[in-house]
Amino acid sequence: MIQKKQSQKNSDMKIYSLIALALLANASCKTKQPVENLPKDITLKPINEAESDKAMLQELRTKIDALSKSVACTDPADWRIAPAGAKPCGGPGFYLTYHKNVENEILPMIQEYTNMSAAFNKKYGLMSDCAMVQPPTGIRCEDNKAVPINGSGGI
Repeated sequence: MIQKKQSQKNSDMKIYSLIALALLANASCKTKQPVENLPKDITLKPINEAESDKAMLQELRTKIDALSKSVACTDPADWRIAPAGAKPCGGPGFYLTYHKNVENEILPMIQEYTNMSAAFNKKYGLMSDCAMVQPPTGIRCEDNKAVPINGSGGI
């Protein structure tokens, strides 16, 4: 009889323990935010700010590159070289070749890209090798494309 009561007591303890565990688990799963404040769709989830900033830089760089390649290179004398971008330690990130006919349109874009690049570096505390990118010494035309001479930059 004592064994039967002991067995019943153990069984009751297991049931009470399971109920307590279930209640505890249920309470810990409760959200602290009301459901209506949560995004309804993954596309509504906030975008990582750094990724968004990086995408804006890349979009502008793509536009600049497209404009710089929009004219066929037939005479290197008609082409110019401009520093662009910003290294975290200072100085340009690269050098870009462009035709003189797009100069009025491309130079403001290059300046905007350089300013955005410098702000991005500062905002996210970026570091670099601090090596100065040397400007090309000239331009030559190859397959209708402007190619920088003796420089580490260019497209």
